[in-house]
Order: sequence, then C-alpha cells, then structure tokens
Amino acid sequence: MSRSTLDNLYSQRTNLSNVIQEQTGMKIDLESKIAKLEAASRNLMSNIGGIEESYNTITNLHVDESMWKGTEKNKFEQQKSSFQDHINVFLTKTVDARDRIEEEKNRCETNLVDVESRISHYKGILSDVNTEIERRRNN
Repeated sequence: MSRSTLDNLYSQRTNLSNVIQEQTGMKIDLESKIAKLEAASRNLMSNIGGIEESYNTITNLHVDESMWKGTEKNKFEQQKSSFQDHINVFLTKTVDARDRIEEEKNRCETNLVDVESRISHYKGILSDVNTEIERRRNN
C-alpha cells in the first residue's frame, strides 16, 4: 500500500467534507429564505384580501340624493373615483409584489432540490472514499 495513495484518499475525504459542509450551509440559507418568502407571501395575500374588501366598501358607497346635491355630490363622486383608482393601483402593485415573491420562492425551491442532490452525491462519494481508506488500511 502506497502512503501517497492513502494521503490522496485522506485529502479527498477532507475536500469532500468541506464541500458537503459548504453545500449544507447553502441548504440552510435556502430553507431560511424560502420560509421568509412564504411568510411574506401569506402576509401579502392577507393584505390583498383587506385591500379588496376596502375597495368593495368604497365602491358600494352611494350619495344620498336628499343630502348631497350639486357641487358637493360631484366633489364626493370625484374623490371617490380618485380614491378607487389609487386603491386599484396599490392593489395591482401588491399583487405584482406577491407574484415576484412566489417566483423567487420557486427559484429557491429549485435551487434547494439541486443543492440537496449535490449533497447526496457528495455523501455517496465520501462513503466510497471512506470505504477505500478502510480497505487500504486493513491491507
């Protein structure tokens, strides 16, 4: 048994362990990011529901013809319309933000699968290297 071959196997084991540790760190980071993105998405979904509810409440407001007339009625209708437009813009931006969060979450989930696959692959190689080290040490 050549000492250099055994040293090479030990070096491979160290390198593989370092790579596994690095990939495990990436996995932890991705899992944390996914959890934060899921929380943000749920929060935005809740906010979207509230915004839609407010929009519907405002849309259903009507001027009491016996109390509001002329300029006052027109001013109210203009302000109501303007407010509805602002809510609609805000709602659209909020939905877009939620969609972007979901897209990022999907990318992270894809990356997580890749990282987990690499970890599994490197662990398999590490197991083979450990087996070879033991075989050579026993010979």
